Amino acid sequence: METVTQKELLERVKMQLASFLEDPQYQDQHSLHIEIIRTFGRVGPNAEPRFRDEFVLPHLHKLALANNSQATEIKRIDVATQLFEAYSALSCCCILFNQIQWSVKAGPIH
Repeated sequence: METVTQKELLERVKMQLASFLEDPQYQDQHSLHIEIIRTFGRVGPNAEPRFRDEFVLPHLHKLALANNSQATEIKRIDVATQLFEAYSALSCCCILFNQIQWSVKAGPIH
């Protein structure tokens, strides 16, 4: 994902990750979420900007929102820590202004 520029291959990767993230059977898979967040943190800074802005950032946001309702404090802290690291890695990227507006309109992350 970091170095792929072929649109078709990125689309397949995006579809595979989206299926994991949106499949109800994986909604409570803490370890899967942690690995996806780590992966996004690793690949985000070097990924194709559109992939990062339209896929990685919105899915990090969804994972953060879902983490707000996590009942287990240890898991909530674990995900929050990984999200912090991923967002920190992405903080030096040039992110489209409309993407920032979308995140702000979506509401706060606790």
